[in-house]
Amino acid sequence: MSKEIKGHLKAARDAIRIGEYKEALKNCKAVIKLDKSNYNAFVFIGKAATEMQQFDQAEAAYRRAIQFSPNVILAWQGLAESFEKNSEHAKSIELIEIYDKLLELATDGHNDFGKVKEIGEKLATLCQNIGQIDKAIATWTTISQLADSQDTKTNSLKEILTLLQQKKVTTDDDRKQLLKYYKEYLNQELDDSGDYMTMHRDYISQLCSELKMSKMEAELYTTIENECMKFTAKFTTSSFPLEILAQLYLRDADANEFKKRIPFFGKLIHSYPTSNLGYYGLGKVLLSIKEYMKAKEVLRKGLDIKSSYEGWHLIAKVYYYLHQYSATLNAVKNAYDCLESHLSASNYKDILKVQLKMLNSKALRGIGDKFSLLSAADILAKLHDHLSNDIEYLVEYSQLKIDLEDIDTAVELCKRASELDDSHAGVIINQAWIHFVKKEFDMAENVILTLTQTVRDTEKLGELYYKCGRILWDTNENNRVDKSKCLAMFLKSARIDPFHADTFNYLGLYYKSIAKDIQRARKCFEKAYNLDNSHDNAAMMLTDTCAIIGDTETAVKICKKVTGSRPVASCKWAWLRLGLHQMDIGDIIAACISFQNAIRADRVDPRSWECLGDAYKERGSYVSAIKAYARCVELTSEEDPKIIYPLYQIASIKHLLSLFDEAITDYKRILEFRADYVPVLQGIAESLFAKAMDCTGSNLFDRMMTYIQQSLNYIGKIAQFNTNLISTWKLAGDCCTAVFAVNNESVRLLIPQNIIPLELQTYSYLDKSQILKAGVRFYAAALRLAPNSSSLWHNVGVNYLRQAECSDNIDRSTLLNALESFRNSIRLNSKDHESWSALGVVACMLNDPALAQHAFIKSLSLSTQNPTSWTNLGILYLQHGNVQLAHEAFKRSQSADPYYVEAWIGQSLIAELSTVDQSMDLFRHSMDLRMHVEGCLGYASWVCQTIVSPDKKLPKYSQYRNPLKQATDGLAFYTGRIRDNPCAYNLLGILYEQQSLYLSAIEAYNRSLTLLSDSSNEKAMVLRNYCRVLRSVRKFDESINIYRTLSAQDLTFNDKLGLCLTLFSCGRFKESYAVLEEAMKMTIEEEEKTCSIVLKAIIAFAAGDANHSKGLLFQVSQMQPVNQHGLLALAYLAILLGDGTLLKAVLSELMKTNLKDEKFISRYSLLFSAFYKLQHDNIRARNFICKMIHENPDHGMLWQQLGKQIISSSPEKSSISGICAKSARILNVVASPNSVALEAASLLVCKANIHSEIGSNNDGIKKGIRAASKVVFLRPDNPHNWALLGTAIASHNRYNTARNTVKTKYLDILDLKIWACTDRIAEIKKQKIPKEARHHIPKLLSACIASLHRLENWLTLARVHSMIFGHKIEQAKDLYIKVNASLPDQAPEIDFLLKKAAVVNAKNMPSADLASLKSISIHMKPHHWKDLVEMYAHLGMMKAAEYCCRRYLKVADSKNSQMEALLCLAHLALRAINYGNQESPRWLALGQEAIGEIMKHDSNNTLSQLFASLFSYHGENIKNMYRFSKSLLIDKYFSAIEIPQYLSFLYYISKKENDAVLLSLQNCDNNRMLSMMYYRMGLFANDKRYLCYAIHLDPVQDTYWQALHQFNKK
Repeated sequence: MSKEIKGHLKAARDAIRIGEYKEALKNCKAVIKLDKSNYNAFVFIGKAATEMQQFDQAEAAYRRAIQFSPNVILAWQGLAESFEKNSEHAKSIELIEIYDKLLELATDGHNDFGKVKEIGEKLATLCQNIGQIDKAIATWTTISQLADSQDTKTNSLKEILTLLQQKKVTTDDDRKQLLKYYKEYLNQELDDSGDYMTMHRDYISQLCSELKMSKMEAELYTTIENECMKFTAKFTTSSFPLEILAQLYLRDADANEFKKRIPFFGKLIHSYPTSNLGYYGLGKVLLSIKEYMKAKEVLRKGLDIKSSYEGWHLIAKVYYYLHQYSATLNAVKNAYDCLESHLSASNYKDILKVQLKMLNSKALRGIGDKFSLLSAADILAKLHDHLSNDIEYLVEYSQLKIDLEDIDTAVELCKRASELDDSHAGVIINQAWIHFVKKEFDMAENVILTLTQTVRDTEKLGELYYKCGRILWDTNENNRVDKSKCLAMFLKSARIDPFHADTFNYLGLYYKSIAKDIQRARKCFEKAYNLDNSHDNAAMMLTDTCAIIGDTETAVKICKKVTGSRPVASCKWAWLRLGLHQMDIGDIIAACISFQNAIRADRVDPRSWECLGDAYKERGSYVSAIKAYARCVELTSEEDPKIIYPLYQIASIKHLLSLFDEAITDYKRILEFRADYVPVLQGIAESLFAKAMDCTGSNLFDRMMTYIQQSLNYIGKIAQFNTNLISTWKLAGDCCTAVFAVNNESVRLLIPQNIIPLELQTYSYLDKSQILKAGVRFYAAALRLAPNSSSLWHNVGVNYLRQAECSDNIDRSTLLNALESFRNSIRLNSKDHESWSALGVVACMLNDPALAQHAFIKSLSLSTQNPTSWTNLGILYLQHGNVQLAHEAFKRSQSADPYYVEAWIGQSLIAELSTVDQSMDLFRHSMDLRMHVEGCLGYASWVCQTIVSPDKKLPKYSQYRNPLKQATDGLAFYTGRIRDNPCAYNLLGILYEQQSLYLSAIEAYNRSLTLLSDSSNEKAMVLRNYCRVLRSVRKFDESINIYRTLSAQDLTFNDKLGLCLTLFSCGRFKESYAVLEEAMKMTIEEEEKTCSIVLKAIIAFAAGDANHSKGLLFQVSQMQPVNQHGLLALAYLAILLGDGTLLKAVLSELMKTNLKDEKFISRYSLLFSAFYKLQHDNIRARNFICKMIHENPDHGMLWQQLGKQIISSSPEKSSISGICAKSARILNVVASPNSVALEAASLLVCKANIHSEIGSNNDGIKKGIRAASKVVFLRPDNPHNWALLGTAIASHNRYNTARNTVKTKYLDILDLKIWACTDRIAEIKKQKIPKEARHHIPKLLSACIASLHRLENWLTLARVHSMIFGHKIEQAKDLYIKVNASLPDQAPEIDFLLKKAAVVNAKNMPSADLASLKSISIHMKPHHWKDLVEMYAHLGMMKAAEYCCRRYLKVADSKNSQMEALLCLAHLALRAINYGNQESPRWLALGQEAIGEIMKHDSNNTLSQLFASLFSYHGENIKNMYRFSKSLLIDKYFSAIEIPQYLSFLYYISKKENDAVLLSLQNCDNNRMLSMMYYRMGLFANDKRYLCYAIHLDPVQDTYWQALHQFNKK
């Protein structure tokens, strides 16, 4: 080599060292030019190119160098470096070959192991990265073989093992190679490092894996065991080797060997408490040796089985063997979930699933309820295809079918199982059980007993003994009396299987029902319950036995535990027993809740409903109790005798609720099941007696006696079955004692023969005293059964007291008997305040005030809030004149009970001594509290005294508390109780007379006269009253005869005056005048004399001497002081004589008098208003009445006069008339029929008035019908009232027809019937008037007849109207023919109506045929033409309507009629324009012309302004339209009308006044034209929203939808 080459190579090396690679390349190229095969030059080029990332150039250079010297390592190393820096995969493959060459060169030519190790590690790593695992393993093997140190070899072996594990060996050679390397690695003497422990663990794990696939199990088993021992010796803190051994031991199939592993598993658990395998293994070993409880404890204590199939499966088996079936189901479910989530699909997984399903079905069968059995059947049915030949499956399935009572299927399954193995214990057991179910007990017993001799399986043997015991237990007792065999079988079963709860349950039943050993029974039931907390029978029997031996605490604790831990629906028995215990201790609310929960568990259990009813009844919830018992009755069959109890309870509760009729009905229903049931008969008797006592307060004595008679009859029936019932005899005594309240006339009683006392058997009916004596005998019978009953002695005393009171003269001996009876009652019960009080009453009657006071005070000391004793004490003090103490006693009684009426009566009696008004108020308050005979008589007496006293006045209460009515009701009550008091009947007659109830007054006076003796002084007074009432009922002759019977000294001035009035009323004027003159000769006062002169004037006028009458009245008018009766009579006379000057003079005199005198207010008002009406000044007449009302607002007649005045003079204000009538009705009850009639008329008149405050027209008509119905009810004899009702109904029908609304069917023809009825009543009335008023003033009689004649004419016209309206034209014509001759005045009107109807029926087309109008008389009245206008307009015949309208205008005879005709014409024109008539311009001009004429006469006419605004709108005169609308909106009546608002809105739109438009919209929320306004607003504002608003308000308008559609198209 030349120096030049060496120089270039040296320069190149230096350049590479300092990073000048291009310089190096330059020098290398210079060398190559000199020597083309220079090795170093190519190596330097490769190095420089590599550093410059020019890998292709570097590779080419290294290849040239290798070509020249292939065994030199330098080029190979450079090539390897170049490839290492190049990341291409292809280069990596070539790099392996380079590493192989480098490893070969390093191994062969050098002793440098470090170079070999470096190259080998790179090669092995590269092979591992690209997946050539075998090449990598071989490389590491080479390194291991050439290793010069222990660490290198160890690391190499570790890498080999890692690669082998990564390789996932599958062949036997690979597994053997892996085990060889593990063994070689572990045979090295290494420290106890973590890697070594890991390798040893992996080696053992690999051996375990090999054990699963190798055929040399014993050798591997030993190897694994030895390795685990070595591991344990080397690493004492690791649980791994022990767990591996545990897995090996768990695979051991030898049971005897498996049992020996208990110490090992115990050691594992002791050393490693968290080891799952230790607990699992120990549990499995315990299960195999049948230590189920220990196995359960171990598994539940330490095993983490949340994700372990084996753990859940094992514990499920433990639960099953312990007969804890619910826990078994939960465990099976969890095992199944683990199986699904941790094992992939395989045959092994399917096998495990089948095992779980079988265990699940067994557990469901063990639960035993219907739902569980059906679920188990579904599971086994799905397994049938897979296990149809499996004998265990067939045995289980057949047992399930037996439990489901599907015997045929069970027999078939047993047959198939026996074909597989007829000696199988399960098959034989099922065959025996089938015999048992078929009630072939002997055969079943033989089969079971035979099997017990051959079976050695203890599990099956326990089941055999249990089933044998069941067979013996359930065998019919007629065939087997001795059940000791059952005991032996159950005991054997319990010894073999001590965890079977059913066995101990039946042992308990044996000890309880057969051996009568409650303590042993309790222990057995307790054992069964402890084994299975869900065993309801065991729990029930345990609670029952605990209750029997008195251990209620334990029983309650069990019930609470069951109810607190289980759903409500699954423990009905516990809720029932808990509820019964709560009832016993008085916790009724909790008992109700418990029974409700029991019903939630079983809604069709009648006993639960019965218990709930008992709880409700105890709580006082009687209605709820009735419903509960009723539900119990529904669920109980009628054949079941238990139905009697709930029926009886229902009846008894209804008795408590005072529903006596319903109670009796329910009691009688029980008698249908059992006719001799004494409690039911007793209940009926008590209910009847209670009904009788209810009648006492209403004076229904006949009904009361009927109920008492029925009650005694039932008591007689009870006595047929049982005579030793205290309650029955007491009830009989109460029935007899209650008769005391009945008046003697109503007492009729027949006591049944089997209970009536001997001395009373001869009487057919008993009087009051005999019945009371029978009551004492009945009480005595009760006392023989209960001689120490203080209440019975009290009842005896009350009976004796009633006997003494009902006797004519109080029997002292009877009172002494009563006194002794009360003393006996007190002797037995000295704390009974009622007996002390009754003793005081008897002492009062015996005139022993000291004893009475002592008794009352003793009673009060026992009960200070006893109103009865306080009242009795007050009466005692009042009898002895000590008013102050009496007042204090009564006050204390009122404080104790403010509703005790006797105390108020006592205060009233004290008030009578001082303050009269206060006494009357107290009596009234006592009647408000309750009817009492003393209170009723006292209040009526004071009312009558007030009536007859001229200076007194009855207080005014509401219409529902009228003193007259209240006093009348009180006296009616009094006379119903006490019928021998003539004074009471006299007072009752006076009260009836004051209310115009004259017939009732006559009856009362007759009764009073009957009770009075002929010589009594009171009889003359009653006769005077009687004569006065006879005159009122027009029995004049009888009244006169009675007056004549009175002696001269008995006749007073008032008597003679009464005779005078009677003679006057019957038309005997001369006699009347003579009697009056005779009366005036008596000594009388000046006022009486003046009134007598007035009466003489009236008699003279009636007799026809008007001048004499006038002279007498003039004489009276000159007297002082002024007599108002005389002035009024003179005014009436002036009216009758037609003397206006005299009338005016009299009225001027009346104005000087006191017009505020209440007796003359209504007369003054009527007189003055009549005077003003005669002068055609209705306003002054109305104002005068208003003035009188302002001064006397509580005077009803004034309101009635005002209403009549308004409706007659101003019908448009009829709503005000209705208000006046309503006020009159409220203020004046006596005149209410007239007020109601006025109210009805006002409602009908105002139906067409736009200003009415009643509401819509139809509402007004309906109210009118109701008001007219009321007045007909009040006065059905008045034909005017019937006419009013007919008018109301006819108006209702016409209103509905005009608006096309549905008419009420019964109202359609009712008006015709009412017209006929009214006509008949009017005819009768006209016939009766001459008879009733034959002695009246002739002018008055003729006026009445004329009024009825006018009513008949009106009725005829109304009937024709109704017939025509109802399209009964022919009937109307027939009626016209009948009345044409008798009513000529009505003929034209009827003729017009008939022709009008003919025109309506003939015109079907809206043509203007005017020829028909010529048939109508030209002399028709204006309203006829108005009717024709409306008719033709309705038919659309506008020209005919126009013609009639012009005729109407022509015949109008007054200014108002002309104005009305013009308005009619304007309205017709407006309707024609709205119809779209072709002549709309002409109609527009016609309408404007008519309105113009109206406005000439009355420019402020609002109706004409409304028409003017509408015509301006149609004429498009916006300015005038707005002007008229604005003026209408100012008017308060038109401000709420829609049309002016709408027209103003249109004006604002036309003027584009946006603010005004929006404000107008806001103010029209209730406007019915609001939808049209929104539509216009939408078009004006071009806003879609307003169109939507319009559609929302009125969705049927097509115009709105079309506008919206056009808007959307835009």
